[in-house]
Amino acid sequence: MCRDLSVKCLPFKLLYLFSIRPIAYLVILLISVISIGNSQTVSLDTLEARIKKHLGANQDSFSFYINKYTQDSRQSNNPKLYEAKINYFQGQHASKTNNLSEAASYFHHALLLEFHDTCCFKGTVLNQYLSNITKVDTSFNIDAFLNGEFISSKMRLDNNAKANMNMIAANFLRDNPNYRNYDLAKTYYEAAIKDAEKEKLSLQFYEIHLAYYLMLYFQEDYLGAIEIAKKRLEIAHKLDNNYIIAGSLFDIGLGYKSLSMYEESIKYYYQALNIWENMDSDLETAYTYNNIALIESELKNYDNSINLFEHAAALMDNFSGEIHMGNRARPYLNISRQYVLLDDLPNALDNIEKAYKIILEDDNNEGLKYIILANMAELQSRQKRYSEAEKNFKLCFENIDKLDKNSEKRSLYLDYTEHLLRAGNYQEAFKYCQKLQSLYGEDMDLESKKRYFASLKNYYQSKGDFKSAFKYLEMETEVMKESLNFSKIESVKTAGLKYQLQKQKSDSEIEVKNLEREVENNKSSLTQRIYLLLVILLGLSLIGIYFYFKDREKNKINAIILEKNKYLNEVNHQIEASNHKLIKLYEELSDQKLKLESELKSKLLYISNRNKVLEKMESKILSLDLPQIEKRKINNLLKSSENNQLYENVEDEYLIMNKDFVDILLKKYPTLTPNNVKLCILYKLGLSNKEIAQLKFTKTESVKVAASRLRKTLGIENQDITLFAFLNNIG
Repeated sequence: MCRDLSVKCLPFKLLYLFSIRPIAYLVILLISVISIGNSQTVSLDTLEARIKKHLGANQDSFSFYINKYTQDSRQSNNPKLYEAKINYFQGQHASKTNNLSEAASYFHHALLLEFHDTCCFKGTVLNQYLSNITKVDTSFNIDAFLNGEFISSKMRLDNNAKANMNMIAANFLRDNPNYRNYDLAKTYYEAAIKDAEKEKLSLQFYEIHLAYYLMLYFQEDYLGAIEIAKKRLEIAHKLDNNYIIAGSLFDIGLGYKSLSMYEESIKYYYQALNIWENMDSDLETAYTYNNIALIESELKNYDNSINLFEHAAALMDNFSGEIHMGNRARPYLNISRQYVLLDDLPNALDNIEKAYKIILEDDNNEGLKYIILANMAELQSRQKRYSEAEKNFKLCFENIDKLDKNSEKRSLYLDYTEHLLRAGNYQEAFKYCQKLQSLYGEDMDLESKKRYFASLKNYYQSKGDFKSAFKYLEMETEVMKESLNFSKIESVKTAGLKYQLQKQKSDSEIEVKNLEREVENNKSSLTQRIYLLLVILLGLSLIGIYFYFKDREKNKINAIILEKNKYLNEVNHQIEASNHKLIKLYEELSDQKLKLESELKSKLLYISNRNKVLEKMESKILSLDLPQIEKRKINNLLKSSENNQLYENVEDEYLIMNKDFVDILLKKYPTLTPNNVKLCILYKLGLSNKEIAQLKFTKTESVKVAASRLRKTLGIENQDITLFAFLNNIG
C-alpha cells in the first residue's frame, strides 16, 4: 500500500490526464483528492524515530506519538508486531523514568505476543525484560521462565529470530551472577547455532560463536574455546571480512597462550597482526603486540618483550581515536615489570612513573591506578627512596577497597611489609604480616606464601631470634618445593593438552586450506564456476570409479582372507590331530614306563625272594656236619657275582629309565650318596624294609637305620609320611 499516493501514483494520473476518456479523468481526480489527504500521514518508521527521541521525556509528548503510532499501525498486515513495539516503547519509557516494575510488565506483554519476526525484535524485548524483572523481582525463577514462557514466546519466529533469542538467554545465564549456569548456557548456545545453521546466516552464526567462545574462555575451558574460535574463523572466511578473520585468529592465539602452547599462539597472533597492520588498525595491532610480548616474557626473552611492549605503547600513544587511559598505561606497566626481571630498577621506575602519569587522566579506572601506584611505591622502596614509597603505599591503603581482587590487596600488604623491612621498621612490618595472615591467610597462593614466610624470616632474623627465623625458612623452603611440584603437574597437564591439540592440528590445516580454496572459488566468474561444476562432476565420476575398483579390490582381499582362513583352519586341524597323536603317544609311553617299572619291581622281588631262599639254604648248610672250609665254599658259591650282577643290572635299567627323577633328586638334595640314591629308587618302587634287606643280603634292622638316616637327609620330620609317598611326589 502506498503511504504517499499523491507522489507514487503521479505517472498513472498523467497517463490518463490526457486521455479522451472523461470517466477515467473523473476517477483519477477523485484519487488525487484522496491522495492529497493521505499525503499528510507520517510513515511508521518516522513515528518510531520520534518515539525513540521522546523516550524518558515529557509524558504528554511521548503519549501523543504512541497514540499516533497505534492508529497508523492498524493498517499493517502484522498488527501484533506493532502492538509488541508499542509495549516495548512504553517499557523503555518506564525504564528511563525508573518505573522498573511497570517496564518489566510492558516488556513481558510484548514478549508473549505471537507475531512473525524476521528482524530479531523479540530478542531485544527479551533482553530488556530479563534486565528489568531481575532488578525488581528477587524471587524470579529463571528455570520456570525458560521452560515455559520463553518457549511459547518463540512461536512463529523464523530461525534467525529463534537463534537470536537462544543466544540472549545464553548470554543472560553466562553474565548474570545471581542466575549463572554455564551448563545451561552451553545448551542454549548450541541450540542457537543449530537455528542459525538452518538459515545459513553467517553473521548471526559468527556472533553466536563469539558469545559462546567468551563463556568457554572465562570458564577456562581453553580447548573448547579454541575449537569454537576455529569455527568462527571458517565463518569469517565465508564472509570475506578481514576484520573478523583477524579477530578470530587473535582469539585462537589467546586460547593457545592460556594453555602455555606459545609456539602455536605466536603463529596465530602474527597472522592476525599481518591483517590488522594492512588495515591500519592501530589499536588492534597494539593489543596483539602486547600479547606477543607477554609470551616472550614467559619465555624469558626480556629484550624482545620490551621491544614489543614499546611498539604497543607507541601505537596507543599515537592512536587518534577514543581509547581508555588504562589501555595506554598497561604497556608501560608491563615494560616496567620486564626491567624488574632484568634487575634494571632505574628503567623500571621510569616506565612505571609514565604509566602512573597516564592513568591519572582516567577517573573510571581507579583499580588499575592503585595497582600502578603500588608497583611504583615498591620500586621506590627498592631504590631506597623510602619517604616517597611510604607516602604512595599509604595512599594505596587508603583506597584499598578500589582494588577488585583479593590477590591485588594481598600483594599490596606483601609489598608494604617488604618495604618496611628494607626501611628497618621491623615492628611495623611484623604488624602488617599479622594483618595479612588474618585477612587473607586462607586465600594465599604459593608465591604469596613464599613472600609471607620470607618476610617473617627476615623479621625474626633482624630480632636475633634465629630459631624462629629458621622455622620460617623451612616453611619458605616447603612452599618452594610445593611450587616446583605444582609447576611439574602443570607441565604434565600442558603436555597432555598439547598432545590432544596436535592430533587436531593436521585436520585444522586441511580445513583452513579447504576454506581458502572455497573463498577463491566464490570470487571466480560464472565460467570458472561452470568449469568447477564440470570438475566436481568429473571428480564424482572418478570417486565412483575409485569406489568401484576399491570394492573389487576389497572383494579380492576378502577372497584372499577367506582362502587364508581356510588354510589356517586346515593347519589348525592338523595341529589338533598332531596334539591328539602326541597325547596318545604320551599315554602309551606312560603305560610303558609303568609296565617297565612293574617289571623291574618284579625282578627285584624275584632277586629278593631268591636271596631269601639262599639264606635258608645257607642256614641249613651251616647246620650240616661238614668241615668249615667246605661250608664257606658252598656259601661263596651261593653268593656268587652272578647274583650281584643281576641286581646291579636292574638298578642300571631303572636309573636309565628314571634319569629325570634322579637329576631332580640330586638337584634338590646334592648331599645324597650313590647308595642313598639307590635306596631312594628301591623305596620309590614300593619295596618294604624286609624286601630291601633280602635284596641286599643284610639285616632288616640295618635297612631301617639306613632309612632313618635317609629321612634326615631328605628333611622328612613327619613320621606319618612314608618314603614311598615322599619320593613319588618329587618325580
